[in-house]
Amino acid sequence: MSCGLPCVVSTHGHGGLIRDGHTGLTVDPSSVEAIGVAIRRVLTHQAWAGQLGDTARAEVLAHYDLWSLMAEEMRILQAVAGNSFMPLSPLPVQSLP
Repeated sequence: MSCGLPCVVSTHGHGGLIRDGHTGLTVDPSSVEAIGVAIRRVLTHQAWAGQLGDTARAEVLAHYDLWSLMAEEMRILQAVAGNSFMPLSPLPVQSLP
């Protein structure tokens, strides 16, 4: 997604990152035919595939920056471990949302 390329993914295991027809295509992993159709669509409709990739990249840049993800991970770890959790190297204060 972050490379701006259209993604063809399984309907299982992508964690909702891919929105079918908006940021990529989702297919039933048990259907070889569906996988082939999705890949053919991306390869034969290049302008549309480019739009999928551009939309995917914009979504990644808007919602999944490294510092925000790290800050959220720290909040989760501290909530689970309480005061006993002490990171080896704290995140810079200015990067926390």
